[in-house]
This record gives sequence, structure tokens and C-alpha cells, in this order.
Amino acid sequence: MDGLLEQKFKNPSVANWDETSKEGQLLQTIVDLLTSEPPPAVQVQNSVTCKNAPHKRS
Repeated sequence: MDGLLEQKFKNPSVANWDETSKEGQLLQTIVDLLTSEPPPAVQVQNSVTCKNAPHKRS
């Protein structure tokens, strides 16, 4: 993998997605890993607290 990355940095070119090539096999492996990853176990809530924001009074 290091050799392939080094070659791509030295000689940038269009990606070869042919699965018979080393580059294509590596790209497909990366895709497989990313698409088979389970969803995160923890969900992040999108709440922001601001000290200077006016508070609602009930």
C-alpha cells in the first residue's frame, strides 16, 4: 500500500478502478470498509448553550 501511495504522489493520475489492478483492489477494499461500517453507538445532540442568550421566563 505504501508503494502505491508513493507512486500516486509522485505521478498523479486518474484512479484505476479495475479490480484486477492493485490500485482497483485497494480502492474497492476502502469502499467495502466504509460501506460495511456499523452506525455509531452514540448519537450526538445538536444543542448549543450560550451564556449571553436571553432566558425565557415562564
